[in-house]
Amino acid sequence: MKKKRTLILIGAVGILLAVQTITSFAADGKWTLTDAGYTFTYSDGRKARGTWEDIDGEWYHFDRNGIMETGWKTVGNIRYHFNQDGSLSEGWQYDGPGGGNWYYYDSAGNAKIQWFQDKGNWYWFDSDGKMNKEAVRTIKGKTYAFRPDGSMRVNEYAGFSYTDYDGQPDPAGDILAVNADGTAKTVSEAEKNEIAVYINAFPDGWRKKFRDDGWRFVYCPSGGAYRTFKDKRGNVLYSCNYSLDEEKKELRFSKTDAVKGGFGAYVYENSGDEMKKDQFPKAARYRFAEIAQATGLPEGAKREYDVIFGALFHIYQDPDVWNALKAKASDITWTIERIADNRSADGRLDLE
Repeated sequence: MKKKRTLILIGAVGILLAVQTITSFAADGKWTLTDAGYTFTYSDGRKARGTWEDIDGEWYHFDRNGIMETGWKTVGNIRYHFNQDGSLSEGWQYDGPGGGNWYYYDSAGNAKIQWFQDKGNWYWFDSDGKMNKEAVRTIKGKTYAFRPDGSMRVNEYAGFSYTDYDGQPDPAGDILAVNADGTAKTVSEAEKNEIAVYINAFPDGWRKKFRDDGWRFVYCPSGGAYRTFKDKRGNVLYSCNYSLDEEKKELRFSKTDAVKGGFGAYVYENSGDEMKKDQFPKAARYRFAEIAQATGLPEGAKREYDVIFGALFHIYQDPDVWNALKAKASDITWTIERIADNRSADGRLDLE
């Protein structure tokens, strides 16, 4: 019995899209190898020429001379990739090397056009099937930001620039860099990228809440320690190089990695009264020896639960250190993981 299959061909002229659907039954016939390549002759003696054909469950294209296509070919307005055996390729295909373009073909061989989601990431493909390579792109009146791999940025930072949960650049969420007197400070791209990597690793739902609540990050390298713990002689044992300004809704930090502890303190303050006033304090007091060994916290911080949570959240970003603590005190690591993961990034992408 012949199998019915459909291939959708998309062509573009100007801004108009023409969609042609070809529904066929698998063709009967035979292959012939010639000096120019393979040809296909139908059972009635005609040759396949200038056409798509479904043969044994695979799509093939034949040029006007009847030769089976291989490699990269443009059919209509779309670039297609054909395997060495002539069958139409599936999935991601790159027509490089160097400066080439990415395309995506579904299981029927159709090139993706416009928005396409793959493994949780969104991509934009132009009418000719090429994946967008621009870092910022206006699509149907809306501006979107994209990563170097072509996927759309969502609720994350590229350097100090923030992209919201709908993929829109949001300057109000950009990270500020200031001097101690509040004037703007120039920061190296390396510092910007390092800080962005730290923040983008924070749980997605908490990052979304941080922005939804109107908070922003402020990097002040000359700010020094905002809070210290000292011994009886006045020697500094531990420094918190971050602070939370509830009035201004600013998380300030003076060292690049201090943003980890600062964000942990923010999560703690917003984790709910039951967890903040009961469950975590009990676990922290019980496991303080193990916590101190893993984080370097001094005895004087034993009941400073926001500081403890911040220190734990800091090492939560380091799998080796975190797993070592988990082996000794799984109850406290479970508590942190539960709080960190209990907020999903509710919302939807408004793609048009």
